Amino acid sequence: MKPQPTAAIMHLSIPFFLTALLAFTNGVKVEIGIASVMSSLYIDHRDPQCDGIHLGKDYIYLSPNDTITDSTAWTQVVEGNDLTSKYNVRSGDVIKVTYKNATNSTASRRLLSGAPDLEVDSIELETPAVPHEIFTGTQIRVKSMIYIIQTCGWKASTDTTQLRKTYFEAANSISAYHGNCSYGKVAFNPSENYIHGVVEVPCKGTVSNGILTYSYDASQNCGAAEQYAWRVTAENAARAAGNGTWMDSNTRRRIVIILPKEVRCPWAGLGSVGCGGSTCSVFIKGQYANSLTVNMHELGHTQGLSHAGRGYDEYGDFSDIMGTATSEGFLCMNVGNQYRVGWNTVMASLNPITTGEPGNTGIEGRWVLPATNRTDNNALFLNYSTPAVRFPNMFISFRTRGPLYDSVMPTSLTNLVFVHQFNGTATERDYNRTMLVATLGIDGVYISPFVDRYPDATTGGGVKIRVLSITPGVSATIQLCHMTQLVEAACGDGIDNDCNGVADDKDPNCQPPGKVSPPVATSPQLRSPPPSPPPSPPPNPPPKSPPSPRPSPPPSSPPRPPPNPPPNPPPRPPPKSPPPFPSPRRPPPSPKPSPPPRPSPVRKPPPKTSPPRSPPLRSPPV
Repeated sequence: MKPQPTAAIMHLSIPFFLTALLAFTNGVKVEIGIASVMSSLYIDHRDPQCDGIHLGKDYIYLSPNDTITDSTAWTQVVEGNDLTSKYNVRSGDVIKVTYKNATNSTASRRLLSGAPDLEVDSIELETPAVPHEIFTGTQIRVKSMIYIIQTCGWKASTDTTQLRKTYFEAANSISAYHGNCSYGKVAFNPSENYIHGVVEVPCKGTVSNGILTYSYDASQNCGAAEQYAWRVTAENAARAAGNGTWMDSNTRRRIVIILPKEVRCPWAGLGSVGCGGSTCSVFIKGQYANSLTVNMHELGHTQGLSHAGRGYDEYGDFSDIMGTATSEGFLCMNVGNQYRVGWNTVMASLNPITTGEPGNTGIEGRWVLPATNRTDNNALFLNYSTPAVRFPNMFISFRTRGPLYDSVMPTSLTNLVFVHQFNGTATERDYNRTMLVATLGIDGVYISPFVDRYPDATTGGGVKIRVLSITPGVSATIQLCHMTQLVEAACGDGIDNDCNGVADDKDPNCQPPGKVSPPVATSPQLRSPPPSPPPSPPPNPPPKSPPSPRPSPPPSSPPRPPPNPPPNPPPRPPPKSPPPFPSPRRPPPSPKPSPPPRPSPVRKPPPKTSPPRSPPLRSPPV
């Protein structure tokens, strides 16, 4: 079937018409249009090689212009991970897409199917959108049309009565979600967000972008063509019901489509990243029609928020609705995401110099963090980056459950101090994601990796955070220390440069040769990522006494392994050449020293050349 141009071509913008025409005359495929950047939420899909990692996917669609009509269908350009930051594009932008090795046949085939048959060579930003999702002093009022659709003989997954409860009337509603988690800075009012009755959408049909017409089949697929058919049919129904004037008068309007349960979509929800054009879209699969968390997650994307992660898991932050919510209720954004959209303010912005100044307690480096559900002035911001040391920005906060705010915070994360990395800013075109790196209880310690001044690996920057006390539901008190040296070398400046708890001549690294001091935990042993709470149990500790338990020697025979090793499990058979001293249970491996000279048969204390126990044999200090 060859593509059939439609009469609606006259409604297209001239630039799009000309670039589309060039695709068929020059063999060069270039398209200019309006971008819709879509981010999907996968709840039940995990990496088959690592069950702890959720799978996710982004899509970029291209529309000829910023309207929703029967001749302005979008076409999928590319799919993949983290496309927003990769291409520096968000919904509503005018972009230019260039494809590799485009031909007339592949170009028409892609437009007919809506599938990304062509490999993208580049995506260039022509004109950025002008979103308004950051609070700057005036309450942001979200506006939307919410549609319930049925198709292919599949019934609607909910009704208007139940959906009104979910969005507006229940104590736990989407409207209350916005008000509570934004501290009243964002409103989702029923007078500006309308629920339209059930819309019947044909199961199969065609949609057009004004140049070409291509088919869709919702009984088999859930691609760009099917999604556009659902969207344009619902919008046409609302206009027929007399809502056209209101729809056209409100920019940045959300279009929320509640789908049947049986649709062939692999995701739970799909939402526009940002809402800078006249409209942006959200699709909710029927199983999650009345899910507060899925609906709020996708609406969060329309406000420009990215996923909240931990480790390698894009959704791994279980303290943020933009990560993973484990139960239905209010789970608000972490303080980094709040900062991104202007919902909170920081108590202090600390650089390497000001970290050591008196905090709000009057004591150097000591701060009281209020619970985030009690105030929007709720975070410490650590900005340690310098031209020589590119240290990640960090946000420190205290989270607990409230009657509404964070009402479903997991028990394992309640009344803890949170440390997030976030290199983002409170700007509309920021695509950085927050990353949870530590949660700390009382006496918990986080020591960041040490970022050195390459090629000098001994100096640079890092931070040590210790939780001194917690008042459940109210606040936490922490102590900060900024590291400037990997190992104490400035032994006369009165500063604990490596944050190991001692300074100058009290630091083992400042002791004269031959003088032995008790080992102190220092940052080199803690440069790996921080442990998750609660701290993992330490390895089996060595005996408290010196490592030579001295059983009575045999009366006259040569030295043998001790007759009284730990009873469970029984000792292994001794090696052919037994060690000169009894061997207690071995601690975690350390760098192996050179073998000592063979001792005399008379038992003696361990040779002084044996390395002392050092912090690597212990779990991080708390």
